[in-house]
Amino acid sequence: MIVSKEETRQALRHPNVERPKGLDDAVIKLVEADTIKEVTARVKELPDREELVARIKEQVDAGTYHHSGEVIADAMARRALADRIR
Repeated sequence: MIVSKEETRQALRHPNVERPKGLDDAVIKLVEADTIKEVTARVKELPDREELVARIKEQVDAGTYHHSGEVIADAMARRALADRIR
């Protein structure tokens, strides 16, 4: 399942997301801003859903559909963030 940009934003703002203790609000806001920029950039790199489905279908049909550990870990991390806001 793909996590939407809005779900990621909400997860980053959610009160259950642990924040480092001892840092003032300005530092936390800078860290959050950098995180939001990074997440936004990564989401923009993702193909549109229809393109993604077509590409995966072609790979499955050709027998070349394989996931790396990094891809799986990335999806799990995004899903965990999104689940925190539900």
